[in-house]
Amino acid sequence: MEEQSLSDIIINDKQYILGDYLFNNAPIYSKGCRSSRDIISKKQIEAKNYIYARHKDNKWVITDGKSFKFDKIFFIKSFVDKIPEFKNDENNNEISKAPSIITLKDEEKFTDNDGNIIEIETRGERAVDKIYFKVKDVSDGFDMKNLQNDLIKSHTSYENDKDYKYFICEKKDNLLKKTSKQTTTKKELFLTYEGILRVLFVSKCGRANTFIKWATEKLFIIQMGTNEQKIKLRDSLGVLPEVVKEVCKKSTSPISCIYLFSLGTVASLRKTFNINSINNIYNDNDIVIKYGRTEDLERRTTEHNNDYGKLENVELRLMMYSFVDSSYASDAETDIANYINNNNHFSKHKFEGRNELAIISKDKIDMIKKEYEKIRKIYAGSLKELLNEIERLKQENELNNLKHQINIQKLEHSLELQKEKYENEILKRDFEIYKLKK
Repeated sequence: MEEQSLSDIIINDKQYILGDYLFNNAPIYSKGCRSSRDIISKKQIEAKNYIYARHKDNKWVITDGKSFKFDKIFFIKSFVDKIPEFKNDENNNEISKAPSIITLKDEEKFTDNDGNIIEIETRGERAVDKIYFKVKDVSDGFDMKNLQNDLIKSHTSYENDKDYKYFICEKKDNLLKKTSKQTTTKKELFLTYEGILRVLFVSKCGRANTFIKWATEKLFIIQMGTNEQKIKLRDSLGVLPEVVKEVCKKSTSPISCIYLFSLGTVASLRKTFNINSINNIYNDNDIVIKYGRTEDLERRTTEHNNDYGKLENVELRLMMYSFVDSSYASDAETDIANYINNNNHFSKHKFEGRNELAIISKDKIDMIKKEYEKIRKIYAGSLKELLNEIERLKQENELNNLKHQINIQKLEHSLELQKEKYENEILKRDFEIYKLKK
């Protein structure tokens, strides 16, 4: 009979599923088998549930199966429908085609406890409810051998569409000899972002401990952290150019300052800036920075975004800036350049055709921030009086708050004394009544 599709085929008026399709789309059932023929022997499939057929003259012809080269295995559909992985999604036509693959930068990828990157096929969009992670890669990378089975078994607490989702993935395959490459499909299981977090947090494998600690700390700071912790987290992430320009527009005059932008990590910018990886001179997590001065921060942000922002893998973020009087801006710039160029903590990498670039490690950001604050105090100029007034008002406000707290404590203490006095009076009166009764 005529071929219907590579998965669902009618032969002699009976509906069959191509063995290779079952092998590729039921990885749990096929575990330990090297091919669809291997399934028959290892699963001890009864002869009534499968046939061998050869594609000849544009149709499938039943054979004895002796030719490994030409004879394909077909399982009768009623048998395949009983396999759990096919029962989970009885109608494969309802499974969506897999969304496009997302190319992640090294710093965006999951790592094990030793910092080794785990390559996980990632699809969808960069949105919390539209991104998906291939279960097989998660299973292999974090050594969770039974993950796929744990997700879909009948008594699991994991939910389809919420924690995981099936997709139909396409791949090029030369299924039949003497034919051009054809696009075949395979049903693959993917974790949602919520699903992968749930899997990693409940995992007992131990390889995700570093990620769990990192994620827990960040979530805690966002939800319950102190203002200082939140500011530190914000500073480590940097500020988008669009946000910088929007804030600058609120100013009644251009902002004169020294600034420091991050361009991204060394891992993502090695090719962009020809950063040598020999002997591991620079750590992948180190940051490429652009420092300088400007009399108009909004204008300079736009210029850098139109220049550096167009380079491959660059993600421009404002890390810090300090106000300086415009008449002293050049001196302030010289000081910050000398500080960075003469400091052994910062790189001396030669950026071809680029000025005022450097490479720093993340743990040196606070040190640079202190230097920027020091330079601000020196070159504040006409701004100094205003900044001092702001600081004075800040201290005055803190003092008033302290006085307010002291007054509250005094009042609470007074109320407590009144309460004790009142309770003593009641006890005294009760005692007198007791004596009268006697």
